[in-house]
Amino acid sequence: MEVVGLDGSLIDHTDGRILNPGHAIECAWFMMHEGRLRDNNHYIETGCKILEYMWDRGWDKQYGGLLYFADVRGLPV
Repeated sequence: MEVVGLDGSLIDHTDGRILNPGHAIECAWFMMHEGRLRDNNHYIETGCKILEYMWDRGWDKQYGGLLYFADVRGLPV
């Protein structure tokens, strides 16, 4: 999520439901890299989960490539 509530909760508004697949995939890469440097499998597994989820959510099934933005509820952005 690009924007969340102070407690980490979903803000059910167009701004609060925005996913940026590229940002999340970058986060996944950082997690996996840090896990490798620290020999921490939990970081690596978390990074892999983030990557798998966002690749599935962010891939444009009609035209190919990654979407710039997606709505967490599948609504138009």
